[in-house]
Amino acid sequence: MRYEVTGFIFKRNLPVSASITEEQFDATKDAKETCLHLIAFEERINLVLDNFNELECDLLTLAQNFLLRPDRSHGKAMSERLLLDRRLVNLLSACRLYLDQTDHTLSCLFGKECDERTKYNAERARYYDTHFGYRLLEALRNHVQHYSLAVGEITYTQGGATEPYDEYTVKPQLDVAVLDENPDFKSSVMAELKSKGRSIDVRGPLRRYISCLTELHLFVRKLTAGKLKTARLKYCEDVKNFSTNSAGEEVCIPTLVSTDDSKMELPVVKIPLPTRFLEYYDDLVKRRWRGDRLSNSFASNGGLTEGRP
Repeated sequence: MRYEVTGFIFKRNLPVSASITEEQFDATKDAKETCLHLIAFEERINLVLDNFNELECDLLTLAQNFLLRPDRSHGKAMSERLLLDRRLVNLLSACRLYLDQTDHTLSCLFGKECDERTKYNAERARYYDTHFGYRLLEALRNHVQHYSLAVGEITYTQGGATEPYDEYTVKPQLDVAVLDENPDFKSSVMAELKSKGRSIDVRGPLRRYISCLTELHLFVRKLTAGKLKTARLKYCEDVKNFSTNSAGEEVCIPTLVSTDDSKMELPVVKIPLPTRFLEYYDDLVKRRWRGDRLSNSFASNGGLTEGRP
């Protein structure tokens, strides 16, 4: 195998290449892959939060529609229930994707038997043991994947605000009896559900579950911070070195290339070496979210006093 870095001298319209060792090739490739793994990690939590936000926004929209047009036909109510079911299924799928692929990422970065995976799975177990919302939504994800949809009905309520004002709310409800028809629904979670009544407003447990995932995400960030720092420094240093040739000229679009000379084939591997994806990572990390407050907060369109800000 032959290993080199190729590029282009823009001012002279000239392609260039320089030989490197297999060790240099692998070290730069591994550094880039580490950075890409951790970008995907940040994308996954944003996928979860965006799906959660879509569900919450639909609840607000349905409540406003109920306020403006209070007559609910059966067909209209069923369509709205199906909308919320779709949002919930998408969200629970995103959550499972996040949990499973984070475990896989840690395995890729540190090895299958690494301490980081052990700590991550222990933290997942801690959230499961200490939060009903986490246990319920994990069981509900299995239910919607293998048995049926989750939202048994939606309840439209009016009232609850300080007189003379009315508050309009839409509550997605789980029908405990329907869930109990699933023989594979986790029995310990079902016992908890039955102790809470015939139907459960899923909003509170769901917000707790998402709050747990955001806290888990920050925990994994700490586990991977050192690995990311080392890989990023290595990658940026290598790209900087590969972006200048021996004559001091700027090399555009540096690319790792490996070629099997014995077979006289085209390059076996070509790995471009951009750096802008690191800016994208920084943007993902800077996106703030109120993970620690999700279970105790909700959006409202209240603004009931006339003439005051």
